[in-house]
Amino acid sequence: KGYYAIAKHVLRVGRQGDELKRAEILFDAALKMDGACPKALLGRAVVLAQYKEWGKALGSLRQVLQRAAPRAPRAGLRLRCLKELRFAIATCFCDLRRFGQMRNALTGVISADAGDVESLCALAHLEAKVAADGVGKSLGFLSKAASVNREHPVVMLHLANHAFYCGMEDGAGGEPEGQQPWELAEELLSKALSTTKSAPVEAEAHFQLGRLRHAQGKYAEAQKEYRSCVDLESDHQAGAFCLAQTCVQQGGYDEAVKLLERVRTCRSESLEVLKLLTFSYLKLGDRASEAAKCADALVA
Repeated sequence: KGYYAIAKHVLRVGRQGDELKRAEILFDAALKMDGACPKALLGRAVVLAQYKEWGKALGSLRQVLQRAAPRAPRAGLRLRCLKELRFAIATCFCDLRRFGQMRNALTGVISADAGDVESLCALAHLEAKVAADGVGKSLGFLSKAASVNREHPVVMLHLANHAFYCGMEDGAGGEPEGQQPWELAEELLSKALSTTKSAPVEAEAHFQLGRLRHAQGKYAEAQKEYRSCVDLESDHQAGAFCLAQTCVQQGGYDEAVKLLERVRTCRSESLEVLKLLTFSYLKLGDRASEAAKCADALVA
């Protein structure tokens, strides 16, 4: 019943908060009867992750892993479950910004299955994020993922992202030599959208298409893609920020302020967010006090 409530929450059936709370109550009741029940621990971890209580979710997942890891499965359903469990642990470490432990968890997935493309792509993203040069070993991981399954939607997203930045370096904004990487990026993103059934993957594809249109100066098209991204994944902070940018570019300051206020709660005192939010407050004309507070935060 707890997992059924989670499914209803994820599928947006009924009132969102009610189903999640129902799941929480059911899993807590199960754990009172058996505090080591792996299914209940996993369910509670899912609920905590929905609440973004990553530290608590991590604790529950580690308890499940203690029971699952000693078996060391090499194939079949047990291996798949173990991989997904380690990947979930890596996700918690990511949101806790404990990147070294995130790398260890992902490496654990690769140790169990060297061809797990989603973990290879996650390692590529992590390397690009933490490396001093912004690249590190990311291209090696991405190349390996592509050699395993180039048609996987997650792999196509990462290849499209790489193609986008190659186009930027080549001078894609109007320069002939930059058109080929951007055409490749668009082709990959369109293919990813047509093959995926994952809302997060679909949202990221729309975000990257929006970014491409934005870089080409096609602001109305970019806004449409960013909006699709945020509609699919309301927590996509980059999508929400870029949507706010296009709103500002087209004079939609009310919507921009709402988006930026939401992003600010997640990105803390990001300078880019504060600058755009201050400007949007000023353009509204009746939000001078909020503009002044944002300006103070900029120079604090």
